[in-house]
Amino acid sequence: MSVVSFSDLHYSHKYPESKKVWKLFYNHPRVKSAKTIVLLGDIFDLMIGGKTQYIDYYQDFFEDLKSIIENGQKVIYVEGNHDFHLERVFSTFIKRYKLNKNLFDYKKDEFILTVEGVEVLFCHGDLVDSTNESFKKWKSIYRNKLFQFFTNRILPFFIIKNVGEKASDDSKERNSRAFDYEKSKDLYRAGATLVLKDTEVKYLVAGHTHIIDNYNSEHGLYINNGFPLKDETFIEVDSSGCRLVSLMGSCE
Repeated sequence: MSVVSFSDLHYSHKYPESKKVWKLFYNHPRVKSAKTIVLLGDIFDLMIGGKTQYIDYYQDFFEDLKSIIENGQKVIYVEGNHDFHLERVFSTFIKRYKLNKNLFDYKKDEFILTVEGVEVLFCHGDLVDSTNESFKKWKSIYRNKLFQFFTNRILPFFIIKNVGEKASDDSKERNSRAFDYEKSKDLYRAGATLVLKDTEVKYLVAGHTHIIDNYNSEHGLYINNGFPLKDETFIEVDSSGCRLVSLMGSCE
């Protein structure tokens, strides 16, 4: 059994390179042969709420997702902080194309999957980013039931899309000015080590941080595919272990 994981693509019409990187992942031989594909959050630069217009707006992506499921591969989609409250989008997608609903699973939080007898914890990255107070505040807002009601039932698609894209651009600008790579990497490793100690899983697979890592702590392995548009990697877990794999074809 092979499981592949991919996160933080930030797929968008505004960033054509994101579509090219998605195709590299989608067409990679190890992805094509995997039993399970975990899309570990922030796959989209902006997708909020149950607006089924997203299926047509991102038609190319959903056509590829349809092909993956028709190929008999299971897809597990985990919410990120740029793509959330999407249950209605994906349930409509599954029904529209008459796909096997048992081959798609939508998760709002982290989960543990046993791969070849080994427990692997998959999370978008919240668990390793536990000291980020601004992110905690944002998560408390978007997980609020009132926020979910407004995005699902009140606000029209074009407003969510336009306002969300502006907020995403502003966030990128702020983070690029304030980001300390090495300090952040040490903090994420410390957070991951605590998670591995508490959960006693062998591997912790995460996204969110945009910092590629393959860190062996005393309690297990923490691995992150970083930012695919820069790092060009995804993660593979099978009977021989857990590793980063280059989108261009070779293992690290």
